[in-house]
Amino acid sequence: MSLFAFLFMSGRILLLGFEKISFKKLGENRAPVATLFVLDILAVLLLAPFAVAEYLASPSAQGYAFVFIAAGSALVSFTGILLYIRALSEGEVSLVSPVYNFNVFFLLAMSVFFLGESISLLKLAGMALLVWGSTFLNRGAGFGASLLALWRSKPCMYMIAASFFIAVGRVVDTRMVGMLAHNPPTVGYALIQCVWSSLFALALLSYRKQTFLGFALFRERPLASLAAGACNIFAYLCLLFALRDLEISLAEPLSMFGVLISVVLARFFYGEPIRDRLLGAAIMVAGAWVMFLGRG
Repeated sequence: MSLFAFLFMSGRILLLGFEKISFKKLGENRAPVATLFVLDILAVLLLAPFAVAEYLASPSAQGYAFVFIAAGSALVSFTGILLYIRALSEGEVSLVSPVYNFNVFFLLAMSVFFLGESISLLKLAGMALLVWGSTFLNRGAGFGASLLALWRSKPCMYMIAASFFIAVGRVVDTRMVGMLAHNPPTVGYALIQCVWSSLFALALLSYRKQTFLGFALFRERPLASLAAGACNIFAYLCLLFALRDLEISLAEPLSMFGVLISVVLARFFYGEPIRDRLLGAAIMVAGAWVMFLGRG
């Protein structure tokens, strides 16, 4: 891994650790689509100066054929992040955050079905660790009871669904970054994603006749809005830059370390019981890494 990729991945891991706490503070007892609208608008405002600077640095190198492709990726990610916000706003951070680790399972599953990669013993072992680690998150009387308790948790199910949609979005992002490798408006791509997502959120709010909810949320929770918006978009931007020198199959397992930070922070911010959950999260991170090693 290059120093360039290492620095951006380190920044992403730290930001992801705080992101889940800030998302919960912003979205708790609020409509997820209103929360996402606030996040997208703030992301556009935060990214705009960097996008302008990127364009001015190399105006002749900018290509915008990706704008409409970004709409499809944004729609998939929009669905995933809505579920992600709902999971965090309704569930305990230390419970639902580690469940997002199933993201790497979906990524590898897609690589097997769509890219022709093989199933290996290490991949199967990694999947087993993911499942085993998840049983520590919502402990029952035994292995089966713990899995059943997790399955019956709606926030956990929202997070598993979110991890699937976000995994699909990551595959598209990787493809786009690869296509733009010699013509890379990376900030511009992130900005366009946020513009599309904000339009989707605004359309949904308008359809429900709830357009005011997003603006009301920002007025009520300005600091939480800024914290969540900054963590969200800069963590994503760090990923896009890291993907220039790093494969998504390595970037996602590395990102999982942010979950451990979130679980610890949940103890300090919300007093959540984390002893078993921290162990479960660590096992799931280990499972993600074993699955990554199985690609070799």
